[in-house]
Amino acid sequence: MNATKEMNETNAGGTSLQAVYYWPDGYWITSREDAELLDEFNAFGGQRTELRLPAGADVQAEVNARISREGDKHAH
Repeated sequence: MNATKEMNETNAGGTSLQAVYYWPDGYWITSREDAELLDEFNAFGGQRTELRLPAGADVQAEVNARISREGDKHAH
């Protein structure tokens, strides 16, 4: 079983969830092990954030929206 499948969960509504790890620049991956390795080498200059999304979600759109909201919080 790969890391992505191990990180899949099901929410209360029965929807399968996937773990996504992203950085402030918008780069994202689904492998926790790879995310840890990238942080170890400080590949993106910031700590990653973990996000749980329904399987089949538009990951890039969700990550972009989160980054935008996080930026808005810091601007005020």
